[in-house]
Amino acid sequence: MVSSSDDIIKRAKELEMLRKLKESGQLPHAESHDMAKMLQILEMKMDLVNRKLDELLHQRKTKELKEVHQKIINVLHEWMNTQTLAQVLGYRQEYVSRKVAELKEMGKIDEKREGKNLFYRKVG
Repeated sequence: MVSSSDDIIKRAKELEMLRKLKESGQLPHAESHDMAKMLQILEMKMDLVNRKLDELLHQRKTKELKEVHQKIINVLHEWMNTQTLAQVLGYRQEYVSRKVAELKEMGKIDEKREGKNLFYRKVG
């Protein structure tokens, strides 16, 4: 089982102190071998923690994107531009523009142009 991040950070600090003692010649050679083993174990644990964090962040981001896409689709029952859509949803206009482009690529929304302005609504 992976130790808590606080435990890993504490252990990393201890090992860093041991490394400094070794470099200064204040640590006997036998202990340096033990330190190498401890460092290897710590690196493996940190790798596991990093992979788990990456997985959790990816899951969270995927969930948030799905929620944002659904909110946009729910609001687009009539033609709207991204500025109005951003105001209605409470997001920045640049963010909404990116999400609208993604939905357009997915075929979930239609686009129409009126002069220089683009408007969107959900398909169907």
